[in-house]
Amino acid sequence: MLNPYAEYLTIPEEVLKPRRSNEHYLLAIEAIAFYNQYQREKKADDNGEMFIEVQVEDIAEANELLKDILLRKSDELTGQCRDYLQHISEYLQENQLTKFTNREIRKHLKLEPTKQKRFTKVLLESYYIKRVQGTKAKGYEYGIVSPDEYNQLQSKIASVLAANLEKIKQLTAPKETRKKLPQNALSAVQ
Repeated sequence: MLNPYAEYLTIPEEVLKPRRSNEHYLLAIEAIAFYNQYQREKKADDNGEMFIEVQVEDIAEANELLKDILLRKSDELTGQCRDYLQHISEYLQENQLTKFTNREIRKHLKLEPTKQKRFTKVLLESYYIKRVQGTKAKGYEYGIVSPDEYNQLQSKIASVLAANLEKIKQLTAPKETRKKLPQNALSAVQ
């Protein structure tokens, strides 16, 4: 398997473990190319050894499959805690509210109190939610600090993957149809 585009592929800066995630990204592309091997032309290297070359379509398919995985790897919250925060956000939007209590969320989600306490503690410490009002005796009301934070992260990751694909399409396009790319990106292809 040969991926001639590997040096042009980048992982979003937001990914928490970029070296490991980059390896997973490249392996996923190779796996997709391997899956499509019977639809591809086999090539031979100087020693006569046969190989299959990764195509742009393989990268596009890997980008689509890995978008959600890279999003989870970019998130500092655990999957369960992120899901809890997303459920709160949806609940607030559905009911056109800006603040919530633990009691109403626990009732709405049918969640165990200990699990909810753990999630609330993590979200407070990570500044995803904040106490808006209330006391310990009467209970607190909370608000989400940045409701669009997850959507922004999602769009950043999608744009980096789309930029990777666009860069590779430009590199593989005939010279006449190429858009202007930085000179160092084009020199590798020529």
